[in-house]
Amino acid sequence: MAQAQASTGTQSPLDQAVDQVAHAIGDIMEFWSFKPSMGRVWATLYLSQTSLSAEEICARTGLSSGSVSMTLNELRLWGVVGRDTSSGAGSGRRKKLYRAETDIWAMVTRVFKERELKQVHRTVQALEHATSLIEEARAAGEDSERLAFVSARVARLLELARSGERMLARLADTGELSLGVLRGWMGRKR
Repeated sequence: MAQAQASTGTQSPLDQAVDQVAHAIGDIMEFWSFKPSMGRVWATLYLSQTSLSAEEICARTGLSSGSVSMTLNELRLWGVVGRDTSSGAGSGRRKKLYRAETDIWAMVTRVFKERELKQVHRTVQALEHATSLIEEARAAGEDSERLAFVSARVARLLELARSGERMLARLADTGELSLGVLRGWMGRKR
């Protein structure tokens, strides 16, 4: 519907606004390394007063049915789109309808926990492993200026990664963000 109107230049200002928001959310999702279609579909559902079918989402976004289907599955896995069922208008069969998660903070924290926090945790583990390898080198008798230099730098990175991990965990759990720890870390020179 909106896509067809857009191509003829008769799209209403409200439909233009919805389309612009959907594209802007798609752009920010792409910036965060998600597919832009995920942002477009979610925003289209978020700005709809009613749940929409996949066909309606296709019409409003201009995306193909295959793209919408895959996008809806991914969005459901992330927990940002849910499914409603109701009777299809006069069809006598049930039609799958979708709705957007409207608790934006819940979505953001879910992404932090599932993506950013896991990545920072993997970094902490890698730096801890590197620290144990440095200790092995020290125990094997290696005692060089390079060993001391690398050891100090890895220790500093590990301290930063652990601080970041605590900061992201607190943000995800409480919604509070304190950059004091990072400011203090960044202010020190080593």
